[in-house]
Amino acid sequence: MKKIIIIAFLIMFACNILLSQEQQVYIVGSDDADAVYWLNGQRNVLPRYDSFAEAVGIAISGSNVYIAGNDGMNAVYWLNGQQNILPKSGAYARVYAIAISGSDIYIAGTDGENAVYWLNGQRNILPKTSSRAGATGIALSDSSVIIIGIDGGSAVFWQNGQQNILPASGSSSAAMAIAIIE
Repeated sequence: MKKIIIIAFLIMFACNILLSQEQQVYIVGSDDADAVYWLNGQRNVLPRYDSFAEAVGIAISGSNVYIAGNDGMNAVYWLNGQQNILPKSGAYARVYAIAISGSDIYIAGTDGENAVYWLNGQRNILPKTSSRAGATGIALSDSSVIIIGIDGGSAVFWQNGQQNILPASGSSSAAMAIAIIE
């Protein structure tokens, strides 16, 4: 009986070691003026071309690592460490979230005073009811692209481009994160 317990313990110990070696933890953010990501605690600096850059979102598909962020006044994403600048219409653009579906790259953010999302690098302006709107998050389901954010002082979501205002009790609200369970 002791041999069986010891063997079972050794098998569980070996499985835990193998699982922990396969796990990869990515964290994105900024370090001083650099956009960075940490992979299993190891700091990696992403290329930047302006005085300040930050990484704000990450998505992984297969062996590809997509990191959304900002480099100066530009909205950008890095694909496996190579920076791609997203098109903008005004002086500045910002990104706040990224999602991947197959080979499609969705990025949510702002372009000047507009809430926008980029699909494979092409900018799409979302409808708004006030002078200023911004997209702060994005989630994908089989049949929908849902983007959240703010329009004036209202928390909103856009489902397949159609804006919906979320109920609020105060004079100012904002949607900041989204998750979908299917």
